[in-house]
Amino acid sequence: MPKIKNIQGDPLHLRVISLLLLIGLLIFISLGPKLQAQDNTPIKIGLNVELTGLAADLGDLSKKAADLAVEEINAAGGINGRPIDLIAEDSQSSNQGAVAATNKLINSHKVVAMVGPVKSTQMQAVSDIVKKAHLPTMYGGTNPKLTRIDNKVVNPWVFRCRPADSIAGVAVARFIIEDLKINKVGILHDSDTFGTTGAGIVRDTLKKLGAEPVLIEKYATGTENYQPQLLNMKAAGAEALVIYGTNANDDAKILRQIKELGLDFKVVGSPSNAQKITLDLAKEAAEGIYAVVDYVPGQSEVAKRYREAYVKKYGSEPDTLAAWNYDALYILAEAMKKAGTDPEKIREAILATKGFKGVLGEFNFDEFGDGLHEVSMIQIKNGQPSLLRIVKESE
Repeated sequence: MPKIKNIQGDPLHLRVISLLLLIGLLIFISLGPKLQAQDNTPIKIGLNVELTGLAADLGDLSKKAADLAVEEINAAGGINGRPIDLIAEDSQSSNQGAVAATNKLINSHKVVAMVGPVKSTQMQAVSDIVKKAHLPTMYGGTNPKLTRIDNKVVNPWVFRCRPADSIAGVAVARFIIEDLKINKVGILHDSDTFGTTGAGIVRDTLKKLGAEPVLIEKYATGTENYQPQLLNMKAAGAEALVIYGTNANDDAKILRQIKELGLDFKVVGSPSNAQKITLDLAKEAAEGIYAVVDYVPGQSEVAKRYREAYVKKYGSEPDTLAAWNYDALYILAEAMKKAGTDPEKIREAILATKGFKGVLGEFNFDEFGDGLHEVSMIQIKNGQPSLLRIVKESE
């Protein structure tokens, strides 16, 4: 029988064993990320979007922007080797639909994050659901109270990817007073959360600048006849008219009826007034109007690359109100590359996002979850938005 050599206490053998263990540990550490990257299981991300209903046109553009981002991210290797599986659920352009879509994405599809909705009123409806589920949610609603009330965080799980109305509304009022040199201003707004809040910010800023609005009128989404409100504005002496609308179809009707009545207001609109959908519907009635928008196609190198890719894929120009979906998915992907799919770590990684160059501008998330801090003032010329200037939140 062979003898078993007792190596206990043999310094040479102990050093060899220690060295082998050390080498093994180093190999394990070096291969760890590679072994993790070999996991190619798709990462499910939800898209809460208007596929039907009044805002289905915008929903279609939003989905195209999101699909383009996912296609590019997956072609570049996905999230640490794992492709994104984007699952779209229909918000039906309503609060109830947005709630149903959110519940389905969480409970049936088990998504790890969600993009959307875009409407403030719908985001308000789903806010508590995503908070309870600890679901990182990138959204487009611009009501300031979605992120902060009395300077306190409203929901730590939601992240705004468009400029808040607290920036846009102020920019509109200052543009009328300081650039157009007009102080007789009427305000016509949608009666929903977005329109009411935005109009209130414009009104309050005008007052601070010494210009009390001559008249404020509101309308319900989907109204057909705006002539009574428009004639009231004229009778009140309005020289500039702020249209704080929510839906492109409504904005286009208002612009057409202004032209039909021969009214000569200087029109300054909310972002939906400069949407491609509005411009296509209103045609020459939109020519010359001013608006505050998220961005102008081609205004930066990132925006130029996005436009080129969008036109190549879809054969049409991108919209000014749908591109935030593209940025939201890139921000999520970058956060997940660092944090994996743990919800709390994703949340922390999004909040730590600084200096991200997106289509809409530079994203710097603050403690409230607001990522973008600038808007663009534009004028419609030859059917296209033309950049007048970029307005920073701090200005």
